Amino acid sequence: MSNSSLPLLSVIIPTFNRSAYLQKVLHALGQQQLDRSLFELIVIDDGGSDDSSQVVEAFSAQLAIHYVRKEHAAQATARNLGIYLAKGEILVFLDDDDIPTSSFLPELLNSHRRYPDPSVAVLAYTELSERLKSDPLLVYVTGEGGQYFSYPALTDGEIYDWKTFWSGRISVKRSFLIEGGIFNPIFSFLEDVELGWRLSKRGLKVVYNKKARTILARNPGFEGICQRERCKGKYHYLFGYLYDDQEVKEYSRIKDWQKRWLQLYPFHENLYDSVKKLHDCLSLRIKEGGSIEASQRALLYESYQKVLESFFYKGMSEGAQLVLELGEKGYLAQQRHRKLIVPLPQKGLPLLASMPLSQENYSRTLLDEIYRTYAKNIALRAGGEVDYEGEIDKNLAEYLWETIPEGSKTIEVDGLIATLIFLNKKMDHTVLLSKAQWEAPLQDYLKATNCFSHRLRIERGPTEKILPGLEQMGYDVAILHGKKGFPYPFMEFLYLSKGLKEKGLLIINDNFLYSCALLCQSLRLLEKEWKLEKVFSGAMVFRKLKEPSQEQRESIKPIDLWGEERIFTLLGPYWRETFK
Repeated sequence: MSNSSLPLLSVIIPTFNRSAYLQKVLHALGQQQLDRSLFELIVIDDGGSDDSSQVVEAFSAQLAIHYVRKEHAAQATARNLGIYLAKGEILVFLDDDDIPTSSFLPELLNSHRRYPDPSVAVLAYTELSERLKSDPLLVYVTGEGGQYFSYPALTDGEIYDWKTFWSGRISVKRSFLIEGGIFNPIFSFLEDVELGWRLSKRGLKVVYNKKARTILARNPGFEGICQRERCKGKYHYLFGYLYDDQEVKEYSRIKDWQKRWLQLYPFHENLYDSVKKLHDCLSLRIKEGGSIEASQRALLYESYQKVLESFFYKGMSEGAQLVLELGEKGYLAQQRHRKLIVPLPQKGLPLLASMPLSQENYSRTLLDEIYRTYAKNIALRAGGEVDYEGEIDKNLAEYLWETIPEGSKTIEVDGLIATLIFLNKKMDHTVLLSKAQWEAPLQDYLKATNCFSHRLRIERGPTEKILPGLEQMGYDVAILHGKKGFPYPFMEFLYLSKGLKEKGLLIINDNFLYSCALLCQSLRLLEKEWKLEKVFSGAMVFRKLKEPSQEQRESIKPIDLWGEERIFTLLGPYWRETFK
């Protein structure tokens, strides 16, 4: 703060098609109880199509405003551009629909002077406008529910951690951001908390100043708040996926999200319709001058909690698709020496993870019986129904049952459920079993049923010894699993892909495990040879379009478990690391 010719504070305001609200924000900033030479305004127009530029121009004579227009790319990149343009030592991030009170900037400046340490940020307080206080959902999400803000849990003047780094109302020293990191542009939501977590590794502390107030002026409505929770869930998944940190895992709620979504999924649409009707009814009563009884408010708040939780976990179920899309764009992977390197954190989730649940329902008694008898896990769903989890996804099992023509030539390595499906569909089937304990359930099934076992060939022993000598060729379907770990999926793929006929299907299961995830990603790069046919939870189906060249085969090589580039050589049927 030594250079008196420069402003002390830079107020960064990203905006997108909200010129009416932006006008109110700029007017309020012109009423600050602070010398105007001490602050500047940086308005980043994120590719909007309204009259924001004219609104800014109207204030340019009385306020130091820097207006920049950029292509639309969400708030993280807009704020980063503002950081680059800022001249002040203290950066104030303000949303374009939060109207600051006249003491907003003076209070922030006082707090920063009280805490000059670069690692100390200051959180301001945001309250609802008088008009919005009549909306019970907004009152809930900014108060008791805490989906928007969690101010009821905060005490004025106390110091908090990264979880309160809320970008629409946070101020921070510019030097600390430049040294510690800026907003991650792959986050279209939760970019503030993600940055806060990274800054916490450099000692970030957040001081709460309730006297630095802004007023929320925009009501996103019932649908907007629900979709906001859905978006939040999607980026919570990404946050939990990226970082192997216990605090992040707990905050993101990524652990066991599938079970929670399975409980909520059957009721999601009906829950939305019912809660919206209740909300509309009670909101109308309030607008007409009526009141809500305590018992009605309790029921309403409980309903809000359920529907917003359902939208959150719906978003979580879409998070894996977000990760996949980011990976395809190159944000989560990099290319080196013509090999794909996936930079995963230790014990982190893979690039390709569970996909959203199918909405289709099936009732095939025999398939259900197979799935129930040979389930790995049993989960109790909402309503008391029992849900069975097998070694392959139920939707994949139904796909095999429905799609693969009877009499097809099939092969599976170290699997059971697909083998039982193929037996009952009268396939010409081969199963490779590397461990005796994996064969026992199959033999029990054959003894208990009148299945067509004469169509079944069982090959026993280590797959690296059996596959090179396998005489059968021309398979319609080949299935491999990742449960034996690295590098078996790569070795099995090299032999199975040769035995697969053109237009045949290769199914890679367990792509939540690193080896299979990387193998799937490698095949996606060979678009002329392999077409991604179908995606299931934990599995991908590829169609072989043509035989890959030897060079392309050699490009599909295993990488060590944490994504470090190391050289492996195929010696006979075994992978061996080659040391330079």
